[in-house]
This record gives sequence, structure tokens and C-alpha cells, in this order.
Amino acid sequence: MKMTLVRISKLPDAILGVLCFDGTARLVTLELPYRDNATDSSCIPAGDYKCKPVDSPKFGKTWQVLNVPKREHILFHRGNTHKDTHGCILIGQKFGTELGTATIIHSTLGMETMMRYLQTEHEVDLTIKEIA
Repeated sequence: MKMTLVRISKLPDAILGVLCFDGTARLVTLELPYRDNATDSSCIPAGDYKCKPVDSPKFGKTWQVLNVPKREHILFHRGNTHKDTHGCILIGQKFGTELGTATIIHSTLGMETMMRYLQTEHEVDLTIKEIA
């Protein structure tokens, strides 16, 4: 299985994206803006990565992005706004706003959907593209 994250909108406090599985858009993402790949305050650079399943003490079963330059522990996980990302990739089912802040909605359901799509995989290729 191949995952592609297409970053579609850059806002002052977040980058919104669409997560595709084998070329079909299935979920939405929210990341921090790019800030020189700084730990906990930046999204990761666009590019090609490998991902593997992990059992996070905080988020439970999820997927980790591997071989990110100068970064570790980049996860796909639940959350709703840029304040929840900590430099990781939030997953949800649709975009929203709350008090003028970009959000993603139904994050837990989005994570459950992602885990179902990847349930038989042991490693997945991820490409992150910028179109915004």
C-alpha cells in the first residue's frame, strides 16, 4: 500500500492536507506550518518516507514516519487543532473551524479508518507533496 499526503492549504497556524491510500483520497490531515523542521514546532519536509506501525504510550496503536532528517517520533495521531500536533500529523474525517482556528473533525474515527486500511501492512511508503 502507498500513502500520499497532499498538502492543499497553508494557513498561518496550520497546514491542511488530504491523505490518499493507493491514489484515493480518504482522510484529512492537519500539521504545523514549516519552521525549518524544528522539533515540536514544525511539520516535516515534503519527500518520501517509510512508515511502520507502533504502539505509542500516549496514542496507542498508530503509525510512525521513519527517517525524518533531524527528527524522531513523528506519528499519525488524534487531535483537532495545531495545538495538538507537537510536530506530528493529525488525522480526521473532515475540516472545520473553531473560533477562527482551523480544525479537523472526527479525529478518532479518522484514526480508526487509517488503522483499518493499514491493518495487514508491516511497512508503508509515504510521499508528502506540496501543492499549496
